[in-house]
Amino acid sequence: MPRTQVLVAGGGLTGLSAAVLLAWHGVRCVVVERRAELLARPTPRTVNPRTMEVLRQVGLEHVAVRRSDSAAETSAVSPCAAVSIVQDRFEGMLRERAEALGATVSFGTELKSFNASADSVTATVAEDEGEYTIEADYLIAADGADSNTRRELGLAADDHRCRFGRVFLAGKSASTMPHDSGDIFLQDAHNLAWKLAAVVKGMAGPALLDTYQTERHPDTVPPPAPVDAMTLGFRYCSEAVIDPGGNVALLPSQLRGQPGSRAPHVPVAFFNRPISTLDLYGRDFVALVGSAGAWQHAGEGLPVRTYRIGTHLRSDADLDAAHGITPDGIVLIRPDGFVAWRSPGPVTDATEAMAKALRTILAR
Repeated sequence: MPRTQVLVAGGGLTGLSAAVLLAWHGVRCVVVERRAELLARPTPRTVNPRTMEVLRQVGLEHVAVRRSDSAAETSAVSPCAAVSIVQDRFEGMLRERAEALGATVSFGTELKSFNASADSVTATVAEDEGEYTIEADYLIAADGADSNTRRELGLAADDHRCRFGRVFLAGKSASTMPHDSGDIFLQDAHNLAWKLAAVVKGMAGPALLDTYQTERHPDTVPPPAPVDAMTLGFRYCSEAVIDPGGNVALLPSQLRGQPGSRAPHVPVAFFNRPISTLDLYGRDFVALVGSAGAWQHAGEGLPVRTYRIGTHLRSDADLDAAHGITPDGIVLIRPDGFVAWRSPGPVTDATEAMAKALRTILAR
C-alpha cells in the first residue's frame, strides 16, 4: 500500500497550508480532497502581517502581494504588511507551492475511513477508479467541522480537542465555532508542522506534539487585548517553552524576546545583507548569542544554528537589549519564530545549559 509520513485530509486553506509547511520541512505528505478542483471563491480575504511572515518563511510573501487586490504599508514591528486577496487565488498559490516542494495533492479523492494504531494510521480513500489504502505516520484532519474525520472520531459539535493519538485536527475541523479566520487556520498548520517534522526526523519525542493542543487550543483563553497585540504579540505557554511569562498578549512594541512570544523584528545586516531578524527563523532552532560571545560555542554538536550579535548580525539598534539579554546572554528561537528560552546572562556551564534547554523543549 502507498505510504507517507503525514496524510492530510482536506485540500482547502488549512490542508494546503499544512502541505506547504510540511513539505518545506522535508516531510513527505499526501493531501486528499474530495472536490474535483479548488472552489471558485471570489470573496476577498484579509491576510494579517503575522500570516504574511509565515508565508515569507516559505517563499510566498511576494507571490501573495502580487496576487493581492490591495496591500497595506509595512510598519516598524514587522517586515510584512497585511494584504487583501481573493480566497481561490490564495488557495491556488498554496497548492502550487505545495506541489513544487514535493507534496502530493490529490483532488477528487475522499477520505472514507481510517484506523489509528499506536504506530501508524491506515486510511481508506476513494476516487473514480475505486478505493485504496494509504498508510501514514500521522493524519491531519483539515476537512471541516462536518467531516468524515470528526465522525470517525465520534466527536460532538462542542468537543474542541485537537489531538487523538496520531490524529490531529486543524482549522475548522478543530474549531466548530462560526468564525472563519484563515489567519488562525494557517497558523494552526504552522505550529503543528515544525513539531511533526521534529518528531518524524527523530529530533524530538512524541510528547512535543501535545503542545499543539496546549498552544493553539488552550483551556485558558487569553484576556482581551488590542488587535495588534493579538496579531503579533500573542504568547504560548506550554512544555515547549521554558519559563513562559503568561498568556497575556503583548503590544508589538513590547516584544523583547520574552519566552513564549514571537521573536522581535529588527532590521539587521546579516553578513552585510539587509534582512529582518525574522528571516533567520524557519527550519531550525536558532541561538542568538549576546555580543560579548559568552555562549558562542554552547550549541556545538546540537541541532541549532548560532549567530553572534555584533559579528554575524549588525544593527544601529542595541540587539542585545532588543532581545532582553545582556551582552553575555543568549536567546533560543524555535523554528516557528517563537522564543523557546533565554538566559539574560552567563552561566557556569553554557554547553550543558543549552543542551538541557533543548532536551526540555523537544521532550527528549
